[in-house]
Amino acid sequence: MRRHFQFALPLLALAVLLGGCSVHLAPMSEPHAQAQAQESLNALTSASNAYRAGDYDRAADLFLALSLVSSDPVLSRKALYGLACSKLAMADTEEDMADALEVWKRWASLAPDNPDIEDPRLLAPLLPRLAPDGEDSRETVRSMEKEMARLRARLKEKSQDLDELKSQLDALEQLHKEITIRKQDIN
Repeated sequence: MRRHFQFALPLLALAVLLGGCSVHLAPMSEPHAQAQAQESLNALTSASNAYRAGDYDRAADLFLALSLVSSDPVLSRKALYGLACSKLAMADTEEDMADALEVWKRWASLAPDNPDIEDPRLLAPLLPRLAPDGEDSRETVRSMEKEMARLRARLKEKSQDLDELKSQLDALEQLHKEITIRKQDIN
């Protein structure tokens, strides 16, 4: 439920930025349309930057807002693609993954077929395989954490062994120096 409200403020802010506070009945002037298009591109860039920075919650909110308020179908579709990717990146549960796949399917139904470029829709059959397996994935994480703890303990032990060996080497070097000095004094 919290996620639904997280995007409300950015959505409202984006709607105000992109659409203004009043409804325009007359066609937009060319400069106004260009300014609105530039604001939309800036919003898409901000959402993409948040995604690349790993802030998937913020990216999802921005992509969602842009997909809802953009009058440009291409920009709206790009925002929907960003939203699908953000949701896939955040999916922790089977429900999250199902929600993300629904957004992905919505985007895929709008994406044009263009054989000249890479088609991300080719990933569609692979995405369900990435879904968390509930208990199985938790057990895997637990076993990985146990293995990491075991490896850290071994690393600490080896580090202590190394320190002890260095100490012994220093003592041997000191003893060697003392023997060398005594030999010189005898001769």
